[in-house]
Amino acid sequence: MKTRLALGALGVLVMAYAVAGILADTGTDPLSQAGFLVALLLAHDLVLLPAGVVVGALVGWRWHSPYTSIVRGGLWTSAIVCLIAVPFLVEGRNLSPRNFPAGLLVTLAAVWLAVGGAVVVRRLRR
Repeated sequence: MKTRLALGALGVLVMAYAVAGILADTGTDPLSQAGFLVALLLAHDLVLLPAGVVVGALVGWRWHSPYTSIVRGGLWTSAIVCLIAVPFLVEGRNLSPRNFPAGLLVTLAAVWLAVGGAVVVRRLRR
């Protein structure tokens, strides 16, 4: 319980720091940033969460394995990374010269490499 409270307090502090940074920076538009945040929250609650629940239920229903929870974690992480990456993929050329699709693929590869490693570790412990 103490860990949960500490993490919650840390999250509130980080968000307060972010809001203070947005309000203090003259190069940002707080209204458009607030609109983006609302859109991201709606996308999470109306698209990502229901899709994740359905996919998680299907994975658990169709695939009975000691690794199901690890795969579900990888699926959730991949979905969240993709949701966060969408604005950068759409407007990436306007933001910077970085290659955002390649970055997304590298990040997803790292996620699934970690999932594979967790499966191997669990298998070796059995």
